[in-house]
Amino acid sequence: YTRIGYIRSQFDDKATNRNVNLNGLRLGLGAEVALNSALTGRLDWVYTDYQSSNFTDANQTATSSASANTVKIGLAYNF
Repeated sequence: YTRIGYIRSQFDDKATNRNVNLNGLRLGLGAEVALNSALTGRLDWVYTDYQSSNFTDANQTATSSASANTVKIGLAYNF
């Protein structure tokens, strides 16, 4: 299966003591396979790419870009 979505997360800027909300695009792939009549195995990968943001304090401005990769492996028992 595939996954596509929108995410909004809050990041803490320790230099300026403020919170920043960033939007992001989430993409993923996954598979579920029957191992026997009661068990299925799952594998899921998700990539999140957040928008760039500028952080400014009294001395400088920095641009930040965040992304994340997540892999999940699971086992499900069907009863």
